[in-house]
Amino acid sequence: MTAVMTEARKIEEPTLEDLRTFATRAEKAVERLSASLLDSQRRVENLTVERRDLVVPARSGRDARAQKRLNEIDEQLSILRRDNLDDETALTNLRAQLTQAQNNLERAEWELERASVRRMIKGRLEGKSIAAIQDAVDTLAKAMQTAKDEDEAINVAMLKFEPALCRDSRPLRMASTMRSLVAAYKLQKVLPVDTREFGSSRTFEEKSFAFFDHHYYDELIEALDRLELVF
Repeated sequence: MTAVMTEARKIEEPTLEDLRTFATRAEKAVERLSASLLDSQRRVENLTVERRDLVVPARSGRDARAQKRLNEIDEQLSILRRDNLDDETALTNLRAQLTQAQNNLERAEWELERASVRRMIKGRLEGKSIAAIQDAVDTLAKAMQTAKDEDEAINVAMLKFEPALCRDSRPLRMASTMRSLVAAYKLQKVLPVDTREFGSSRTFEEKSFAFFDHHYYDELIEALDRLELVF
């Protein structure tokens, strides 16, 4: 037994441009044949009208010229009607081809659009965006925790230095609160933040974290500087 290996011929799929070209050609073919058929049908109508007017003189009056013309018309009508039937059959087939071509083109365009959307989704699966978000959130959380720890250290140091300063610790709490609100305000377009917490947006418009820190920590320094040592 001899084994014979044959390489299967690869059938190339038509490109989008191929499908568009075929659909355009089919559409033009339908238009041309439709126009030709319409013209032929009008000729049949005109010849039929002419024939009707010739029947009486050709049959009753024995008009040789009328009879000759009548015979010519009958011959032409026979050919035209036969051709019209063929054209109608061809037109039906062409219209079916056109419909199929348009469906194939629409399907190909739809598949291309789906592939484009799929690539976008697959791109998200690469994790670049979510990794950047994760890094940013981790960095923000770490920075906020560092600021909180520093505030706690300041509060402990103030009270250890002078317990009476507990009355002036409000700026420390406000600095922490405003820090959280500023962060939420900056992220309100990308996170489900309750904007009612902000009150007037003017409070936060173009205001940085440093703006509020300077405001409240300056108050703490003033409270600290007002102390006097009494003997």
